[in-house]
Amino acid sequence: MLHVRLIAPPESTPQVLQLLEASPAVTHLCVNEQSARKPAGDVVSFDVAREGATTVLEALKGFGLEQKGAIVVENLDISISESAIRAEEETPGEPADAVVWEQLEQSAGEETRLSITYLCFMIVATMIAASGSCSTSRSSLSALWWSDPSLARSLPSVSASSPGAGTPPPAH
Repeated sequence: MLHVRLIAPPESTPQVLQLLEASPAVTHLCVNEQSARKPAGDVVSFDVAREGATTVLEALKGFGLEQKGAIVVENLDISISESAIRAEEETPGEPADAVVWEQLEQSAGEETRLSITYLCFMIVATMIAASGSCSTSRSSLSALWWSDPSLARSLPSVSASSPGAGTPPPAH
């Protein structure tokens, strides 16, 4: 289950409520008229089964609530309620298989920012890979392999052309 809190302009609230009341995925619907201050409007909160969340959220975005108000979605860890169980049963699909696209888009956007740390790691990995591919030393080749294990298939052909290939390194 997900918990959704909306701030809706008073002129949109009746249509929003009509949509939410018609959805079998929605339960625990509450309305607090004129209780929001910034942005001003009505606060509407409800719980929605994960399987029906994308459909409900897309319909709410159709009212322009993300520009005129707000749509806030939170994961519910525990919901002890017969109406919540009924909403999950009446909504087609399985909760474990449900993908909430808005949640996926938001988390992917937050986790894919380019950072200086990422760039430094990529530069070092590229330098190691370049030195290993230009050199026949075993330490460079193993560093190349550790930076990208998919290169393991190319190592025997490179090391076979090096002097002393196939013999173990000398013991110290």
